[in-house]
Amino acid sequence: GGYISGVRKKYLNPISYLTIAITFGGLFVYVCTEFFPNALDFDFRYENSSSLTEADKMAQDFQKQWNTYLFKYQSLFYIAMLPFLALMSRIVFINKKQFNLSEHFVINIYSYSHISIIINTVYMLVLWNSRLLFYISMVNLAFQIGFFTWVFYKLFNLTIKQTLLKLLFFLVLFATICFILMLIAIVYIALFTDTFQQMTP
Repeated sequence: GGYISGVRKKYLNPISYLTIAITFGGLFVYVCTEFFPNALDFDFRYENSSSLTEADKMAQDFQKQWNTYLFKYQSLFYIAMLPFLALMSRIVFINKKQFNLSEHFVINIYSYSHISIIINTVYMLVLWNSRLLFYISMVNLAFQIGFFTWVFYKLFNLTIKQTLLKLLFFLVLFATICFILMLIAIVYIALFTDTFQQMTP
């Protein structure tokens, strides 16, 4: 809020802060790849799965690959999401004229950068324990939602009731967009790839 209001010397600019966050993400990927290559396997979840079908095993393999991609490319994923997050937060606060769209973009950059540095630092501290890393990754989304909620609560001086209503609006909007994107992805896979044909046997 201070940066948007014109205070520049006191704060690191958002692009520099985002660069630091991306660096932390890259450091996590490097440490994970070089020193803990099996940290993202999460094999402990399948210890009692002796009677799995081929379909179950295929689903497990897909989930392993998805976990690996999600962790390795988390920075790129969030950078791609930043414009959408800025647009969504502007829509959620459409009745508040305090910040325009570009300022919402700045808010989301700062918020993402801050939380990314925290999360990747925690990830690196627990890389030695795959089980602990998995549990932390499971609460990651809830932590991010809570952090962003707190940021907007402070910036807009909201009441608890207003905050909960805005959060509900955001979650509905986000879920709707995710559903539409997932539907587009499924249609693309069905029409333009042979993935489903390969799965038929």
